This record gives sequence, structure tokens and C-alpha cells, in this order.
Amino acid sequence: MSASAETGLFLDGLHCAGCVNRVERALREAIGVEDAAVNYTTHRALVRFDPEATDAQRLVARVEELGFEATPFAPDALGARTRHDARRALVRLLVAAFFAGNVMVIAAALYIGASQGLDPATRAGLRWTAVALSLPAVTWCAAPFWRGMWNGLRERAITIDLPIVLGISAAFAANVAGTIAGSEHVYVDSAAMIVFLILLGR
Repeated sequence: MSASAETGLFLDGLHCAGCVNRVERALREAIGVEDAAVNYTTHRALVRFDPEATDAQRLVARVEELGFEATPFAPDALGARTRHDARRALVRLLVAAFFAGNVMVIAAALYIGASQGLDPATRAGLRWTAVALSLPAVTWCAAPFWRGMWNGLRERAITIDLPIVLGISAAFAANVAGTIAGSEHVYVDSAAMIVFLILLGR
């Protein structure tokens, strides 16, 4: 029997402990793998395997089957990847902050206008403007949540992204329905703020 080999994988797309458990279990069940451990803090997996039965590229392919990105660990590549991911996350956060802030201002105007006699046409215009401004927040800015949810469902696993997406979708759908019906209640600021706050936390 050949000596065991070890490799490190840098993982992208881990959002919660459920993601870690899925990747760790999949690696441990892969042919030729003797042990695998995934660290959520560093987004790295350390895998011990039989080099005659598998290799790093097969391990990468196994992780990518789950919907995550994986690359063999190399300090230089990791540094460049980390900087790229940090910039991408910051841009997504700033865009979400911009739209959430503007939608909050519109929501405040609608709440105040409801008691100050704001005319129906103006209220309707503000409501549809809020819907339009919130759309990028609940789609592009929330893309990591949508992607995580679909990847989890595809593997028949429930991740933290599922309740996040359900909350965003429910708030957005309630606001669109209320806007069409001419309701005084505003929910679209909730959808945009959910996206912003969770991105900020991550």
C-alpha cells in the first residue's frame, strides 16, 4: 500500500456550518480519501488520501459537484484569491447599502405621507420607485444566498441560505402585491435591509 498524501483546498462559497458539513462529508466519502477536515474560518480543507486511488483534481471536482468552488492551496494564489473575493464582497455590500438606504428614505416618506395627505398618484409613484430600487438588492446583491440555496436543494440539503431567501422573497412579494393593491403598508425596505445586514454580518 502506498504512503498517504495530503493536500489543502481553498473553498469558496461556504456560508454556514451546514456547508462545512456537506463538503467534509462528501470528501470523506470520496474514493481514496482517508480523512478530511474543513475549517470554516480559513475556508480551507485538509485532505489525506491514497495517491494511487485519487488525486487533488478529483477532490476539486468532488467539491465542485456540490456547487462550491475549490482550488488546490498555494499561498500566492490564496492571497490573490482572498483579495479578489474581499473586493467583490465589498462592492456587493456597498451596492446593497446604497439601494437599502434609498428605499428606507422612500419608505419613511410614504409612512409620513400617509398621515400628511400625500396624494394617491405620488404615493403610487414612490411605491413603484421603491420596488425598482429594491430589485437589484434582492437579486444581484443577494446572489450568494440564492446560489447557496439552489446548491443545497440540488444536494437535498437545507442550508442557512434557504430561510434567508424565503424572508427576502416574502418581503418583496408582499410589497409588490401591496403596491398593486394600493395598500398603505410598506415592506420593500425590509427586503433590501435584510440583504444589506446579512452581507454586512458576513
